[in-house]
Amino acid sequence: VLCYYMAFYFMTFNAMRQFCAVGIVFYCTRFLDRKKVLYFVLGVLAAWLFHRTALIGFIYLALNCLRWKELPTRQRLLYIFAVLCIPVLIPVALKMFASYARYFKEPTLDIGMMLLLKFAFLVASMIFAFGLHRRYSYLRNGDLLTEEDHYRIRVTGIAYTGALGLAILGYIFPHAERIGLYFYMFEPVYFGILLKGKKPLNRVLFFYFIAFVIGYSFVYSMTNNSQGN
Repeated sequence: VLCYYMAFYFMTFNAMRQFCAVGIVFYCTRFLDRKKVLYFVLGVLAAWLFHRTALIGFIYLALNCLRWKELPTRQRLLYIFAVLCIPVLIPVALKMFASYARYFKEPTLDIGMMLLLKFAFLVASMIFAFGLHRRYSYLRNGDLLTEEDHYRIRVTGIAYTGALGLAILGYIFPHAERIGLYFYMFEPVYFGILLKGKKPLNRVLFFYFIAFVIGYSFVYSMTNNSQGN
């Protein structure tokens, strides 16, 4: 929660309508945990009433296929039907993209070092916590985690990776990074997972790095009025 306030709260004053949509989509991801796909779809459509970019939240449905074997038969049929509808939906998607095409007309390249540092930390932490430690043994009570827990951890890692990838677009195309906000909400969640390690030394090292990354951005925002409030 502290990471969220330090990293995102002030941004909500500049993009209030979109953050309403972001909050709804993020909240509704819990329905995918519970295999309630219809509730998630309705949540995304509700978010769409606030901001059209909320439709990108449907990407979480694709991530839900990570546990294809666990899904009920009716949901598998729904996914198959959705895939068959893709040719029909492509023209609609292109029309929507055209309304945002102006943001991609004047590309510039100015990638910040903090973003690269986050990328490096993400890769290193994933390798250490989930590559070198098999079967989630890095985490306390990792052997007691359920399949739903495993799914949540995988989605958190993938969503945060996608968020950083989309954040790069913001350094190339103005305002494009706002698309990644629907996935960036998992950054504090990912940090929270890392702080659930068994060994105190691992938790301390991760804590100091997270405190540096989040703290630096927070202080910089406060001292440079970067959010204008």
